[in-house]
Amino acid sequence: MRIAFSFLLMFFFIAALPAQTRYDVFIPMDDGDSLEATYFVPRPSSPTSRFPGILFVHGFGSNKDSSVSVCEEYAVNGHIAMCYSVRGHGNSSGLSTIMSMRERQDLAQVIGYLRSLPNIDTTRVGVNGGSQGGLHGLWAAADRLPVTAILSDVIVPHWATDMFMNGCIRRTFLFLLKSRHVTYAEIRDSLWELTRIDAYDSLKARFARDRDVDTAQLNSSPTPVFRSIKWQDHYFTAQDGIESFLRHRALKKLYLGTRGHFSDFSAGERSYQNSIGVRWFRYFLLGEQAGILDDPPISYAYSSLPQDTSGYFTWNHTEVYSWLPDGVQLVRLYLGPDSSLSYSPATLSKAANRHPELVSGSNRGSSEWMLNQACTGMLQSRVQHEVFDDSLVLHNEYRDSTYTFDRGYSDSFLGSRFDAALPKAAFVFTSQPLPDDIFWVGVPKMKLYVRSDYEEFPLHVQIYEEDSLGNKYFINRINFTARHWKPGLDSVVEVDGIPHAHKFTRGSHIRIEVTNIDKTNRIMYGEYPFVVPLFAEASATMYFGASYPSYIEVPMIGSPMSAEITSPTVPLTTTLFQNYPNPFNPVTVIRYSLMVNSRVSLKVYNVLGQEVATLVNEKLAAGSYSVEWDASGQSSGVYFYRLTVANNTETHSEVRRMLLLR
Repeated sequence: MRIAFSFLLMFFFIAALPAQTRYDVFIPMDDGDSLEATYFVPRPSSPTSRFPGILFVHGFGSNKDSSVSVCEEYAVNGHIAMCYSVRGHGNSSGLSTIMSMRERQDLAQVIGYLRSLPNIDTTRVGVNGGSQGGLHGLWAAADRLPVTAILSDVIVPHWATDMFMNGCIRRTFLFLLKSRHVTYAEIRDSLWELTRIDAYDSLKARFARDRDVDTAQLNSSPTPVFRSIKWQDHYFTAQDGIESFLRHRALKKLYLGTRGHFSDFSAGERSYQNSIGVRWFRYFLLGEQAGILDDPPISYAYSSLPQDTSGYFTWNHTEVYSWLPDGVQLVRLYLGPDSSLSYSPATLSKAANRHPELVSGSNRGSSEWMLNQACTGMLQSRVQHEVFDDSLVLHNEYRDSTYTFDRGYSDSFLGSRFDAALPKAAFVFTSQPLPDDIFWVGVPKMKLYVRSDYEEFPLHVQIYEEDSLGNKYFINRINFTARHWKPGLDSVVEVDGIPHAHKFTRGSHIRIEVTNIDKTNRIMYGEYPFVVPLFAEASATMYFGASYPSYIEVPMIGSPMSAEITSPTVPLTTTLFQNYPNPFNPVTVIRYSLMVNSRVSLKVYNVLGQEVATLVNEKLAAGSYSVEWDASGQSSGVYFYRLTVANNTETHSEVRRMLLLR
């Protein structure tokens, strides 16, 4: 009995032991510094057990402790999981060079240490991180470090250059230089001094050096990478990450949506992103056939009304096989001096007769006037100018020269002192009510005809949805600050903005605001300027009319009435497009195009092949069409829709899959 009782006690003691062992270490670097790290090792079933490894890297201003719990969770599920504090963070020694070459070299040595641990399978090692940690993932791919798969969140390859997009200094750049949780190298002080005096050219060149990732190296890397990029990111613009993803030659996955760097919070999107990441590593590190590579390679979420009490939009996601999604067309929203926002140019104004050279751009091709194209994307033309009725002057009033950048920074560019010294001015342009839901998907652009007597001036565009009651909801923006403008000359300012995906609701208005200080009414950080304000007196005159049609161009699915569409109006092929949204509940839109007049059948089937709806069965003329399917009476699951087209030249049949989620 005593022997049996002893064995029973031993059994319960062994069962109570943790499933993994924690180790806290300092990893030596080749320059004499050391980085604190924590790793967990699962309890091996035998001395020869081998486990996949995974390395978690934290964001800037944080430390390894933010990843300890997730490391422990991965260890429970059979991984040797490690996290460490980047130099200058936590208890690691050394100084932060703000995500530059020194940190990049450290990463290779940390991965080498992880791969040297007992019981690790060196053929299955992953890297997972967001922001600064996501950059480490891109470094691992570009440098061909011995890792099997990577998850890179909220970062883009040219992140350092992107902080200075279109002549602006992003306000969050100041956070990188002034974190209380980071011990900096001397480079920080010189970068801050350049910021204080607005030495834009020197600042941009110096900061981008050795910090942007060489996309030629990255895109040719054989390492599989899952990239998660956010539309509303206050640090980095999604488009650079999208373009790099499309050129990446290895196995890849892309999520575009929300959650990170002050973007909206959505519990559903958080869960969805996490599920992709888990399946990604389970496939590459554990060898589980999770179907991750069978899914469409791109998932993107779009915002829409209503908002919750925190000011967060409703978010839904869909999956596509290519980018941009099917059906996207470029819509030009023309600005009028009467605050209108129309979809066709205004009639020819009297000013065009007085100044025909503004229409012809006779000097625009001269190299004499190609000033600073890399920064502004503009070609300037010499004209004598007067103020027209169809123009508006945007002022950047600097009322108190004693209120400098330093005082503004100490006030966080907020409050009565700041507003009195540098007041915000704005012009508002509003469309007619939308006749249907319209989807914005992609990069907005602005083309403004402008004149200024100053070398520097700001022109920021904010895009809102305005509901039928006049409430406005900020969506995204286009930022521009002129640098090295030649005073007294007219020019075309033509720049890209920040991409987004948003559904404008039927009956709402599209609202455009052009302002000198990019503050919005968004609840989360909308009261802060998105880019550093210009502490200088300046103004810019914007022109409108048929001779100089200033507009904002937005990629859209659907047409806001009689919009000018830059893609062909007569379809070049007969095509069935992916439904939108997808997944959906309970209504979705199916679009298709006909190259010639045809007999058309469009039907929906369940997974058993049973027909559940006939949406179209008639003769139609060549053109583009859309039809709604309301699946209110159907159960959740996968459905298929088939387009059958018959005409004198062809019989065309095409099937696509869609998912109803309740």
